[in-house]
Amino acid sequence: MDQHLICPWGANPRLQQLLTRVLEGKRVQIYQRAEDLWDLQNKKLLFALGLDETGLNFGYVRILARLRREPGLLNGSTAGLIVDGPGELFTKSTAAELAFAVNQAGCALVGRPLVEATGTLENFRIQAQNLHTDLEG
Repeated sequence: MDQHLICPWGANPRLQQLLTRVLEGKRVQIYQRAEDLWDLQNKKLLFALGLDETGLNFGYVRILARLRREPGLLNGSTAGLIVDGPGELFTKSTAAELAFAVNQAGCALVGRPLVEATGTLENFRIQAQNLHTDLEG
């Protein structure tokens, strides 16, 4: 597989739609549970995390625990992160927590590896204006 998507259960409809568009036509291996995270060294990874209104995703918590317990789990890999939530809170703190855990597990985050989407997508206003599109675009 060329791409590896780590997307714990609970992806909301907006995140599902985004992933469908972004990954269309690509060969992707999908991992939804912490127990499935094997042989992820020297790979291209995408973490996609949908939060609930309290800022939680219980599948993510188990994946986070696994990353913290196994420091070499992602050695040599590179990753991008997408964190989406229905409200204006919790996305940034969850993304920072995930970025730290992924890095501690041996994975590099290169360039601008994070896309953080809050409920109203207001945090995309400037980028949308610069690209002459709407917030979802």
